[in-house]
Amino acid sequence: MLLMCKLLYVIGAKNRSRLSHIATRLFKPLLKRRCKIIDRNLQFCFPGLSRQQRLELARKNTVNTISGYLETFVSWASPLNYYRRDSRIVNACVIDRAKEKHCGVILMGGHFTSLDIAGIVATEKRDIYISYQPHKSAMMDTLINTGRLRWAKGIVSTKDVRAMINILKSGGILWIAPDQDLGLKGGRFSDFFGIKAASSNSVFRIAKMTNSAVIPTDFYAGKTLREVTLRYHAALPLLDESDFLERYHRFLESSIKHKPDQYLWAHRRFKTRPEGEMDFYQGEFDHVPG
Repeated sequence: MLLMCKLLYVIGAKNRSRLSHIATRLFKPLLKRRCKIIDRNLQFCFPGLSRQQRLELARKNTVNTISGYLETFVSWASPLNYYRRDSRIVNACVIDRAKEKHCGVILMGGHFTSLDIAGIVATEKRDIYISYQPHKSAMMDTLINTGRLRWAKGIVSTKDVRAMINILKSGGILWIAPDQDLGLKGGRFSDFFGIKAASSNSVFRIAKMTNSAVIPTDFYAGKTLREVTLRYHAALPLLDESDFLERYHRFLESSIKHKPDQYLWAHRRFKTRPEGEMDFYQGEFDHVPG
């Protein structure tokens, strides 16, 4: 596996981009389920797009998603400065100001195609812990964690709440991307692009418990995934759970609209539905669910 990662690094960014386009065409018949999920998400999150516009956005998104996976593989075997030298961080002072008033800092972002590369950029001058969902394959889980530990201060499972609390109480910085559907256990429905989405309350609760600042974080790739712009925004107020989720979703929507082709639309973000509502990813709809 590492040999393949090294080979992808050697062939260069332009050839990896070409490879992503080729792979999209070759494997599209095998990705029918994921393509359907992407199309359904785009259909309801961007209802103003024509069918042709939606199909073109879905095509670009598929290419970017494959590019993101390839670049992640490359990051396991390449010098970290390969990504850091042409990337930039905006508003880094937001973290410094937050740490003056709070124990720890939570960097809360979303699942964009340059996620791991953004992590490499963010950790150039700061120690940052990364939260993650354990992979079903033990072998892949080990590979992913080994790759990320090249640049992260540490890795913690999203299920290990105690570990996250300890990191933040000790003044650490923790990166979290809570924009996936994990069901309603410990969460609630909150509007995302005007659609009811099962959303976790864990970030709000952990932040309140540890006196931590929650800093919205977004990032975008430039001409290639080697060039990432990472931006920190003003900390979210911790008023109540509902308000917090609403503010996070408005921030995430704005980030996505800036570069909609770079968000991971292949996730079933609307998998969990309110009682009595049909499966979001099955059948036909004559209105937007939720």
